[in-house]
Amino acid sequence: MKGVKRVFKTIVMGFKRWLAPAESKEVKPVAPPMTAQPVIPPSIVHPLHLPLLSALSSFPQGHLRVGQIIFHGCSATSQDIDVLGRCFLGTRKWFSSNAIYAAGYGRIFGGAKGDGLIWVCKVKAIVPALIGSQNSLLPASPWTAQFPKMLPDEFGRYASKILKKNGPNALLDFQEAIGYREILISYPQLVLDVLGILPVPTDITLSDRLGRRLNALYVNFR
Repeated sequence: MKGVKRVFKTIVMGFKRWLAPAESKEVKPVAPPMTAQPVIPPSIVHPLHLPLLSALSSFPQGHLRVGQIIFHGCSATSQDIDVLGRCFLGTRKWFSSNAIYAAGYGRIFGGAKGDGLIWVCKVKAIVPALIGSQNSLLPASPWTAQFPKMLPDEFGRYASKILKKNGPNALLDFQEAIGYREILISYPQLVLDVLGILPVPTDITLSDRLGRRLNALYVNFR
């Protein structure tokens, strides 16, 4: 009996060692640590708000074409980015056809730390889009103070219903001569290649100068 107990104890100890995490060298993360988003069971996902769906359905439809260059401005510590991996994470991001506008966001979000960035991105697959003003949707939305966050977070669900296409879709807002000042894309990592990530100067004059240079450099890719 004692022999059986010793064998059993040996097996248990071996099993515990097998379950224990192996020692390894410290691995530095390629992006700032992010809090995992809670998974919402389908049974409690809010149904689409019909007035908002109707308002979005009235927007003209268009698309982002393959080869277009768009820009994203942010801080190096922003959520849902992987600077070293040169890719976006998460479910949505804002972009702009105007590098001056995007660089301005990078400068503002970089703040006193001066860690603002501008991402130069190339569209690699056609992205169906709705064209219209996000602000015009406020009266039709189910949100008030939360509207600036909730609309971008929820846009993908509504656009997929309207455009009859799951996956990346876009909202194009504030049309300018060189494109759209604000472009919301759901799951941008699936449809964009990152050509480069540049630091944004903290000085507004230098930030605007960087934006003008990028606009001039990519003038043929609008």
